[in-house]
Amino acid sequence: MASFDIPIGTLAEATAGSSTVRGVVKFCGPTAFQPGRWVGMELSEPRGKNDGSVAGRRYFTCKMNYGIFVKFSQVKIIEAAPSGPSSAKPSRPTSVQLSRNATGTPVTKSSQTKTVQSPEPAEKHPPQTPQRSGTTRVQPSTARTPLVIPKPATPVRLDSPVEESPIQPPVRSAPSPQLPSPKIPSPSLPRPRVTSTTSLSEEQELRTKIRTLEARRADDVRHIRELETRLADAEAFVSLRPRLQAKLNQLQQDSLQTRRELQDQATELQAAEARLVQASEDLEMAILDKEMEKEKAEAAEQELDDMKEQLAVCQVELNVLKEHGAASGKPGDASDGKFTLAYIQLERQNERLKEALVRLRDLSQEAEQDQRRRIADLEKELAASEEMQSEFDTTLQRLANADVQIDSLKQQLDDAMGAEDMLVQLTERNLLLGEKIEEMRVVIEDLEALKDLNDELEENHIETEKALQEDIEAKEAQLREASRKIGDLEEAVLDYDQTINQFRELATQLTSELDTLRAEHRNAQSVSEIAATQTATVMSLNLKLQSTAAKSQAKTIELELQNLKTRQANELLSIIQPYLPQIYVESDGDSTNTYLLFKRMAAKADLLNVTLAERYSLPESLNGHVTEPLIGICEMRGRIAALSILCKRFASTLRRCEPNTFLTIGRIYSEINPLERRLDTHIDLLKREEFRSLECVTDVTKISNQFEHLSELYLPGTDFDLGERELGLALSLDHDIDFFASAMAWTKTSLLEIFKDDDIDNELGDEELEVELIAPLQKILDQCRNVRTVARKLVKRVEDLTNDSSALKPIFVPRLSHLTGPQGLMELALKFGVQLAQQVRLYVIEVKEKKDALKLTRILASVRSSAGEIKAGGGTGSWQTAGELLSQLQREAADVLSLATESDSVMKITGTAPWVLRVDEIKSMAAVNVDAERKIVQLNEEMQELVRGIKNRDQTINEGVVKIQLMERRAEGSKRQADALTDLEDQLSKAKKQEKAYEEAMEQLQTDLDALEQENGRLKQSLSAPDRQTSGMPQNIDYELGAPIEGNNLEASHLLEQIESLRGAVRFLRTENGYLKGQDLLKEIQSLPSLGPAPYGHTPQLPYVTADGADEIDSDDPLKTGGHAVHTKGKNGDDQPRLNKEEAAGGVHAKGEKASSSSLQALSTESKVLYRELLEYSASAKLIDLEALERERNQGWMPQRKTAAYQLWERKREGDRLKKQVQGLRLHTARLVRIGG
Repeated sequence: MASFDIPIGTLAEATAGSSTVRGVVKFCGPTAFQPGRWVGMELSEPRGKNDGSVAGRRYFTCKMNYGIFVKFSQVKIIEAAPSGPSSAKPSRPTSVQLSRNATGTPVTKSSQTKTVQSPEPAEKHPPQTPQRSGTTRVQPSTARTPLVIPKPATPVRLDSPVEESPIQPPVRSAPSPQLPSPKIPSPSLPRPRVTSTTSLSEEQELRTKIRTLEARRADDVRHIRELETRLADAEAFVSLRPRLQAKLNQLQQDSLQTRRELQDQATELQAAEARLVQASEDLEMAILDKEMEKEKAEAAEQELDDMKEQLAVCQVELNVLKEHGAASGKPGDASDGKFTLAYIQLERQNERLKEALVRLRDLSQEAEQDQRRRIADLEKELAASEEMQSEFDTTLQRLANADVQIDSLKQQLDDAMGAEDMLVQLTERNLLLGEKIEEMRVVIEDLEALKDLNDELEENHIETEKALQEDIEAKEAQLREASRKIGDLEEAVLDYDQTINQFRELATQLTSELDTLRAEHRNAQSVSEIAATQTATVMSLNLKLQSTAAKSQAKTIELELQNLKTRQANELLSIIQPYLPQIYVESDGDSTNTYLLFKRMAAKADLLNVTLAERYSLPESLNGHVTEPLIGICEMRGRIAALSILCKRFASTLRRCEPNTFLTIGRIYSEINPLERRLDTHIDLLKREEFRSLECVTDVTKISNQFEHLSELYLPGTDFDLGERELGLALSLDHDIDFFASAMAWTKTSLLEIFKDDDIDNELGDEELEVELIAPLQKILDQCRNVRTVARKLVKRVEDLTNDSSALKPIFVPRLSHLTGPQGLMELALKFGVQLAQQVRLYVIEVKEKKDALKLTRILASVRSSAGEIKAGGGTGSWQTAGELLSQLQREAADVLSLATESDSVMKITGTAPWVLRVDEIKSMAAVNVDAERKIVQLNEEMQELVRGIKNRDQTINEGVVKIQLMERRAEGSKRQADALTDLEDQLSKAKKQEKAYEEAMEQLQTDLDALEQENGRLKQSLSAPDRQTSGMPQNIDYELGAPIEGNNLEASHLLEQIESLRGAVRFLRTENGYLKGQDLLKEIQSLPSLGPAPYGHTPQLPYVTADGADEIDSDDPLKTGGHAVHTKGKNGDDQPRLNKEEAAGGVHAKGEKASSSSLQALSTESKVLYRELLEYSASAKLIDLEALERERNQGWMPQRKTAAYQLWERKREGDRLKKQVQGLRLHTARLVRIGG
C-alpha cells in the first residue's frame, strides 16, 4: 500500500451510483475483482452491497449489506483517523528533502488527510479511461481528481515525455527558489513559521495556474472532440461527392433527354390536335352535304311518283280509246280522221313522257352513285378520325407519364443542386476544421508538457507536505515532553490547539466556498458556450430558412404551372371521354384503371420507403447508436420494397401482355382499389409526423399477401416482368443487409451500454471486451458496408436496364436467388444476426432484473450457438463463421455485378400494349347490338349471384348444423353439471339435517348439564352448612361425601367430553358448509389483481389478545376457540393447558369465590349470543373493490376509513373482540366446571 493511502478508521463520504453514503474506511488498496485502487467502507446503515468480501475473498469484516467498495477518486474524507504511535516514518529521497527545505510551511493534520487523494506519479500510473460515474466530487485543498483526457479519434499522443514538448525550455528555466540546496531542517520551532507565508503564496499561485490549465485543457479536449466529429462528417460527405457528382450528371442528361422528348411529344400533340380539328370540320361539312343530297333525292322521288301516276292515267285513257275505236264503225268513216289525229297526239305525248322518265331515271342513278361515293369517302374519313382519336389517347397517356417523370426529375435535380451546395460548404468547413485541428494539436502538446510539469510539482508537493507533517509530529512530541517539565506553558499549548482547530474549520469552510465558486464558474462558462452555440445554430438555421423559402417559392410557381396543365388535361379528358365507344368503357375501363392503380401504388410505396430512409438517416445511422425501433424500420423498408416490386410486376405485365390477360386482370380492380387508401393513410400520417410503424407493417404485410396470391393466379409464366423480378431480388439484398447491420449494431450498442452501467457488475476488462466482442462486431459491420456498396451498384444496374425496357438474362435469376432467396446466403446471415440480437436482449434483461454480473462466457456461447446453426457442417461456430459468410456473399455479389455490366448479359423485352391490339376488336364490336350484349352480361351476372346465394345458403346450413351440435354438447355438459349440483344440494341438505339433530342433542345435553349444575349447587349448599356448624369434623365429612362427589365429577367429565365431540362435529359441518358456499367467492377473490402496498401508511398494529396478561391466543379462527382447554406457552417454553393453570388458581382461591356468581342459564344465553355473532362474522366477509379505491385515490384526497388497510384493520379488530369474548366464555365455563367439581 502506498504511503499516501487513506488511513484505516477514517470517516469518509463516497458516491455510489446516484446517492452519497458515509462510513468508516476499512480497506484501501488494489483488489482482485477489478484493476485500480479501491476503498472498502463499513456504512452506518444497510445501504451497501456485501459484507467486506467479493468473489470469495475477504478484505475486511462487517455485517451483510453494510460493506461497499468504491473507487479511490470517489472518496471524500470527513474526519481523519487518530494517528497511532506505531506509524513509521517512510524514507524520503533527496528530491523530497530539497522540496521540504524550500517549502517549509507548517501543515496540520487536516492538511495531511486532505492530500491523500492526490494522483500518483506519471511513471507509476499512466493516464487511464475516465470513470463511468458522473458524480465524482471535487476534493478540497490539494486533494484533486487526476486530470484524465480520453483518447481522441486522431492519433494525438497524450503520454509524450516532457523533452518532446515545444515548451520545454521555459519548464527547465523555472524559478530556482522552489528547489534550493539540500538542507535538513533544524529541530527548532520557529523555522516553519519563517517561510510559511512565502511558500503558501507560491503554492496558491501554482494551484491557481494548475486549475487554469486544467480548465483550458478540458475545454481544448471538448473542442477537439467536436472538431474530430465534424471532420469525420466532412470526410463522409467528401467520400460521397464523386457519387453525387456522377448522379447529378446523369440526372442532367436524363433531364435534357426528357425535355427533348417532351418537346417532340408537344409538337406531335399540336399536329394531332390540328388534324383532329380539320377532321371535325370535314365531318361537319360531309354531314351537311349528306343532308342536302337526301332532300334532293326525296324531291326527285316525289317527281318520279307523280310521273308514274300520269303515265298510268295516259295508259288507261289509251286503252279506252283503243277499245272505243275497235267498237265504232269502219275505218273509212269520217270520224276516223279525228281519232287518228288524237291517237297520234297521244303517242307523241307518250313518247315525250317516256323520254322524260328515261332522263329522270338517269339523273336519279347519277345522283345515287354520287351520294354513295360521298358516303364511302365520309366513312373513310370517319375511320381515319377514329385512328387519330386512338393516337391522341395514347399521346395523352405518354404526356401524363412524361409529366410525372419531369416532376420527379426536377425534384431530383433540386436535391442534387442542394447536395452540391452542401458539399462545397462542407469542403470549406473541412479545410477550416483541419487548420483548427492542427492548431489544437500544438496546444495539446503544450498542455501535455504542462501536465507532466504539474504531476512532478504535485508529487514534490505531496512529499513535502508529508515531510512537514512528520516534522510537526516530532515538534508536537517535543512540546508534550516539554509540557511535562514546564507547567507554565500548558495554557499556551491549549491556546495553540484551539487556534489550530479554528484554522482547520476556517480552511475547510474556505475550501468548500472555493469549490462552490469553481462550480459556479464552470456553470457560467458552460452557459455562455451553450448560448454562443445556440446563436450560431440560429443564424445558420436562418440562412437555411431563407434559402428554403426562395426554393419553396420557385417550387410553388412550378407547382401552379403543373396544376394548370393538369387541370387542362383533365378537362380535355372529360371532353374526349364521351366520344369513346361504350364497349371500351364497359370492357377495358377497369383494366386501364388497374394498370394505373398498380403504377400509383408502386410509386407511393417507393415514396414511403425513401421518406423513411431520409427521416431515420439510413444507412448512415447504422454506424452509430442503434435502437430497437430502428431495427423494425429496416425490416419494414424491406417489406415495403417487396410490395413496390409486386406492383411493378403487375404494371409491366399489363403493359406487354395479351388482350385477354389484360381484360382478365382488370376484373380485380374493384377488389384492390380500397388497398390504395391504406397507403395514402400512412403517407398522410408520415406527412403529419404521426407515423405508426406497427400499423404500417401490418397493412403492408396484408397487401403483400393479397398481391402474392393474385400474382399466382394472374401473372403468366413469361418474361414480361423479368426485369422487375431481378430488381426485386437486388433490392431484397440491399434491404436485408441493412436489416442485418442494424441487428449487429444494436447488439454492439446494448453490450456497450450495459458495460458502462455502474449498477451492474461485470467480469470483463476493457481490453477483453474490445478483443472478444467489440472488435469482431465492428469487423462484421465493416463487411456489411462493403456488401451494401456492391448491392447498391447492382440495384442501380438493374434499375437502368428496367427503365430501358431491358433485363438481365433469365440465367441470373438463380444466382440472385442464391444470394437473397429463402435458402440463400443473406438469409443465413439474417438468421445469425437476428438470433444473436434476441439472445443478447434476453440476457441483458436478465442481468438488469437480477443485478447479476455480466459474463463473457454467456455472450460467447450465444455467438457460438447462433453461428453453429448457419455453419455448413453443423456444430458450433464463432465470429469467423459469420465473417466468412459475409465475405462469400460479397464475392458472389461482385461476380454477379461484373457479369451484369457486360452487354452480352442483357436482353430486350418487347411487347405490344394490349390497348393497341384492342382497337380493331373494339371497332368491330361497336357494330354489334350493344343492348343485346349488355342484356346477356346482365343475365350472366344475375345467374352468378344466384349461384353465390345458393352457396352462401349451403354454407349457412352447414354452420347451423355445426352450431346445433356444439349446443347439444354444451347442453349435455350443463346437464352433467346440474346433476352434480343436485347431488351436492342433497348432501348439503343431509348435512343440515344432521347439524340440526346435533344442535337438538346439544340443547338436550345443555339442559341436563343445567340440571346437574343445579343439583351440584344444591349439594354444595347442603355441605357448606355442616361445615359451619361442625368445624371440628371436616375429615369425616370429606370421607363420607368423597364417593358421590367423585361420581359426579366422572359424570360431568363424561358429559363435557360428549359436548366437546359434538362441538367438533358441528365445527366440521360448519366448515364444510362454508367451503361449499364460498367456492364462487374464492374464485372471484383469486381472479382479483394482487394487492399493492398501501399508499397511506402501513396496516395498524393489532392488539394482542392475551390470557392473564401474559399468554397469546394461538388460533386466528374464532370457531377454533370452542374447546375448553386452550394451550398457551409458558415461560419455560413448554406448552401447558390453560385449564390446568386456572384449576391451580382455583385451588388457591376456591374458598374466596362464590358459587352463585353466575348461573348456567346465563352462561347458555351468553354462549348462544356469542355463537350467533360468530356466525354473522364468518358469513359477512366483505370484498374490497381495489379498482374503485384506485379511482377515488386518483381523484384526490380520500378518508382513511375508506382505504383497504383501514377496512382490513377493522375486520381484524372485530375478530379480536370475538376472540376475547370466546376466551372469556371459556374461562367462565372452566371456573364453573372447577366450582362444580
